[in-house]
Amino acid sequence: MKPCDCIAGGMVDNQSTGEVVVKIPDHIFPRTHRQNQMVSIDGCIAYVIEALWELDIATLGCCCGHNKANPTVIVSDAASLGECDWILEEIAKLDAREWEVCQWRKVGDIAKLVIHERTE
Repeated sequence: MKPCDCIAGGMVDNQSTGEVVVKIPDHIFPRTHRQNQMVSIDGCIAYVIEALWELDIATLGCCCGHNKANPTVIVSDAASLGECDWILEEIAKLDAREWEVCQWRKVGDIAKLVIHERTE
């Protein structure tokens, strides 16, 4: 697997791939709760996020991990646990890295980020 070469936080030591600015599709945008339909995505995972949008999966955030962590995508809390497993399967068809699918879930009075990882 080719290591990520995305520029992270302005650091450009041996990195050459910048962020990609894309328009969130009209059918996805209302479910993102964003004010701006344009979004920056790490260049090495933009194709994965766009593929998820084509599958009608609303994404709320993402990061490639910059060779320090697994790539991560945050999906709408409307997705069930089974759908998160399916999302991980779809991602695996496109990208060989071990991804994490995250969701914000309300636990009592606080919001907690729940991480779903692929199990085989």
